[in-house]
Amino acid sequence: YFMSSYNALKLSLIVYLLSLVFVIIILKRTNYNDKENIGWSISLSMLLYMLVSPHLFVPDLTMLVIPAALTMKTLDFNKIIKTEKYYLTWNLIFYFYPYWSWLINLNIESVQNWVKYKIYIFINLILFFIALKKFNETRNLPIAENSLKH
Repeated sequence: YFMSSYNALKLSLIVYLLSLVFVIIILKRTNYNDKENIGWSISLSMLLYMLVSPHLFVPDLTMLVIPAALTMKTLDFNKIIKTEKYYLTWNLIFYFYPYWSWLINLNIESVQNWVKYKIYIFINLILFFIALKKFNETRNLPIAENSLKH
């Protein structure tokens, strides 16, 4: 271990407080008249807390169904591949998440658990930054334009 339990606890507390401040900022900036912006706000908050959680287990990743349900407009692959690049990446990650998650979690002895978690953290970071971008995009658009943006 590279850090004592006491220092890890202090660092965790700082990270939690900073993430709480970030969520408060997101909630204050949310356009509550726009359902799409609310969905991105909730998705962003959930992804942030999944990233800073000290105990993230693979079954906890099923909570990602909430951001997917709030933001994906369709499960039709032909429609998904026609969306703009960030939203396309977001949709494809969720579309294929069950499949590659299953592959990552195969009990392959050569793949350590920490490698699996690094893969999940990396993917969740991608989702977080896409959600941040889409949240800011939908916040700045007139309500009528939001539904046409995809």
